[in-house]
Amino acid sequence: ADTLELQDARHHSLLSLDLAALAQGRVVLTHAPGDALYGIHGYDKDQSVAAGLLRSGAQVAKAGEQGYAGAPFVWSTAGYGVLVDSDGAHYALHDGRIDIDHLSKPALDVYLMAGDPPRLFGELADLSGHAPLFPKWASGFINSQWGIDEQEFRAIV
Repeated sequence: ADTLELQDARHHSLLSLDLAALAQGRVVLTHAPGDALYGIHGYDKDQSVAAGLLRSGAQVAKAGEQGYAGAPFVWSTAGYGVLVDSDGAHYALHDGRIDIDHLSKPALDVYLMAGDPPRLFGELADLSGHAPLFPKWASGFINSQWGIDEQEFRAIV
């Protein structure tokens, strides 16, 4: 099968992308069984977080939905990340395989990244845009003094 292989700096295989599936508008990747997978979505404020951060099974990324805390990005502490340029997608995370379909557009870009988590998120920010810093005034005003006691504080306020 025609595949594109992502390797780390020591030439250890991290991911293989199935090019025939990609030509049909699906993303099919194989990886080492047991790799911990994260990302894809967050939790709504009223949703149970009991499932934790690890991802497995069927997952849905709804990046284009207002207020949705997620992105079409799956990553692993094994040293890789996959970003699909799509407003939404369905993910099937199996032991050793990632299937991504129901993409928002037929011509898609898939970004494969290698590195530790800080590097992966740095590369993701380079691709998607870095978050701007808050303006100084948005942080509020904090007036503090070292060693002040409550009586002195109340006299000032």
